[in-house]
Amino acid sequence: MVEIEQAQRDRNLNTSIAIVGIGLATSQIASSVIVAQQTPPKDIPFYQTQAFWCSIGTGAIASLVFWIILTKILPWLRHEI
Repeated sequence: MVEIEQAQRDRNLNTSIAIVGIGLATSQIASSVIVAQQTPPKDIPFYQTQAFWCSIGTGAIASLVFWIILTKILPWLRHEI
């Protein structure tokens, strides 16, 4: 019983790490693309730029989508098969 609980916790940890990693990677890609298209002015802090907020939003949306896939859709598909 203890081993089953440990395996479940490990699976949850792996899922959480995957979701965070995907969000960070997507955010970085979006930020790089936006900054390459339009360089921000030097006198504006990075957290006030459009690139920063677009990359945060993109990362959050990607994390939400993959959270839904990994925690809701995949377990449902496994039970169907």
